[in-house]
This record gives sequence, structure tokens and C-alpha cells, in this order.
Amino acid sequence: MIIGSIAGFLAKPGEGFYSASKHALEGYAAVLRLELSTFGVRVALVEPGFVRTNLASIARVVATPLAIYDLLRHAMRDGLARDVEGGMDAAEVAACVSRIVASDAPKLRHRVGRDAVGLHRIKSLLPAGMFEWGMRRRFGLAGTTEVRSDGGRSGTRRAHC
Repeated sequence: MIIGSIAGFLAKPGEGFYSASKHALEGYAAVLRLELSTFGVRVALVEPGFVRTNLASIARVVATPLAIYDLLRHAMRDGLARDVEGGMDAAEVAACVSRIVASDAPKLRHRVGRDAVGLHRIKSLLPAGMFEWGMRRRFGLAGTTEVRSDGGRSGTRRAHC
């Protein structure tokens, strides 16, 4: 059982290292599941959304902040506080873990919470450019541009590889 996060599939501005570590857990869980299945070891990854904890109140602030990041830093601080305050109870995650442990054949990924399930669905349905535009807009990031109906940004050429 590996406890990941919504950040494993949804990179959030201002949390690059955290998102990177959760993306790494995604890959690690997938590989362990393949490698260990022949030994009867079941591997599952739990990807909870926001949980009501004291995370926002104990979050550290960079020692020497750069002014260029002020808007992002404040938006992230306020957004984290709001998201954690509105998050699910930790008992929901514990119940999911309990169900997985009791299962004879758990699936690999277990998303817990409306935000984890809903955001994964939205991300999988929208074109990448449109989803990125929405993320930039949600976090008030500079460079938010119009998005074409095909998901690309207006005024740019898209490479097809």
C-alpha cells in the first residue's frame, strides 16, 4: 500500500517538488505491481484529494522570498488554506485503505475524495491546453491566454510529434 496524492496526476503551481515526489510514487507503484505480482504481493496506490489537517498552518515559507513570486505565493497560501479547510475527513482515506487491505484483487489506483475523482475526470476529458489554461487562471498566473477550441493557445503554433 502506497499513499500518494492528487498531486501525483495533477501538478499544482508552487508545489513542484511535492508533485514530482508524488509522480514518482505513481511510477514506483506501477512497477512494483508488475514485479511483485508473481510473488503474490498486491500493490495499490491511494491518491487522496485534500484532507482536513493542519497542513496549511504548518506550511513553511521560503527564507528569502523573491518578489516576482509574491502573487503566486499568496494565491497558493490562500488556496491551500481553503482547500484543506474544505477537505475530506481523514477517516475517508482510512476507510479506503481498509477496503484495499481486505480486497483479494485491488486495482492499482484508488482516488479518494470528490476533488481527486472529479479533477482526474476533468483532466482526462479536456484538451491539455485548455486544462493548463484553467490551472493558470485558477491560480492567477501571468501568461493566461485564450484557448482555441482544439486546446491550443491562440497565436501559437503547435508541434505534432
